[in-house]
Amino acid sequence: MKGRTTTFIFIGIMLAAGIFGGISFAEKINKPSFEDRQECMEKEHERRSEIMAEVLDLNESQQDKIRSIHEEERADMKEIMQQIREGHEQMRALLKADSFNEDAVRTLAKAQESQRTEMFVSRAKAKHEVFQLLTSEQQKLAKKLKPLMHKQGKKKSPMHVI
Repeated sequence: MKGRTTTFIFIGIMLAAGIFGGISFAEKINKPSFEDRQECMEKEHERRSEIMAEVLDLNESQQDKIRSIHEEERADMKEIMQQIREGHEQMRALLKADSFNEDAVRTLAKAQESQRTEMFVSRAKAKHEVFQLLTSEQQKLAKKLKPLMHKQGKKKSPMHVI
């Protein structure tokens, strides 16, 4: 009887492991790649930019300058994001090491914080530059619309780029 119970428990554990392992594997397969996520984000950014241009009645010159600002920011962000990804890989390696190197973790954490600060500054700079391109009427409208657009829930507004 004890042998049967052990066998059933073993089979149950193996089935559970197979099911949960399969689910975990399926989640990894269905997770979009970095490039796919990047492409989706760029399409969403384009859509928001089009809405912003229409709502604020941006002229062609303003749209071209805003596009240029965003392209410059995207180039800066790409470099920063690459550094952040490399930092994540380095942190994973440190965490998997046989011994814990606190100094290395602290140094890496400070570098990652610095990179996040650079990312924040880059975004703030781009938002400021875009806002300065707007006429005073467009700025007033953007200020009024921003809080309204953020009340839509978790989705970011098309005005968040300002």
